[in-house]
Amino acid sequence: MSRRLQVYRDAETGTLGIVWIDVATGDVLDKPAQILLSVSDLENAPESEGGHAKLRRVHYTDGSDGTKKRVYAMFTAAESDATSDGHDAGSDIHLGGGSGGAIMCQITNLYSANYIGVKRFDGTYQTGGVFYVAKSFPARLAESVTGYSYTYANDNQRTSVSVMDPTDTEEQFMTQPFGIGEIVFAIPVDHSGVFVGAVEVKWLEINTEREWTAPLPTPDPVLSST
Repeated sequence: MSRRLQVYRDAETGTLGIVWIDVATGDVLDKPAQILLSVSDLENAPESEGGHAKLRRVHYTDGSDGTKKRVYAMFTAAESDATSDGHDAGSDIHLGGGSGGAIMCQITNLYSANYIGVKRFDGTYQTGGVFYVAKSFPARLAESVTGYSYTYANDNQRTSVSVMDPTDTEEQFMTQPFGIGEIVFAIPVDHSGVFVGAVEVKWLEINTEREWTAPLPTPDPVLSST
């Protein structure tokens, strides 16, 4: 069967449509599946280019794994979105979530490393595949600080050893420990300083209240008695 694309205009809405037509019969092959072009929406396009939409290269960060990608699509020139001029809640698309880019996730994997594995979470269901999120700086697994070195049992427990006196040790724990199923929020970043192999992780957990702490000492029964 031979077919061709045909552009038509809806007289009632002024919308342009593109459909496949059977060359022999003139029948529409895939209606109602079609491409619709709402040309009237271009009335709000920037006047600097005469209200024209052009084929442009669009750069974006993939929301599922934080990788940088690009696509080609019909767009007008970019303009400020500081006002609500031309907004249409029914058809507008807000890239980056439309509210700062933070996304809700649920921890699926712990690696005893400076990153965790998560999936997007809508409050009920996980969606998409597992991707990496770098831990906030207070929660990272430092090899050493001035005067102390650390060995790690897991993401939530480590042993601190004094460089000057190796017998001086202390067990430390992550306050607000990481756990499978825990809900975290993450934002896309240009650099996290955390790598999985040679690939830098481009998502960062925004909970900065986690920290390594030592357990509280057991109260002296004499001093604590009443």
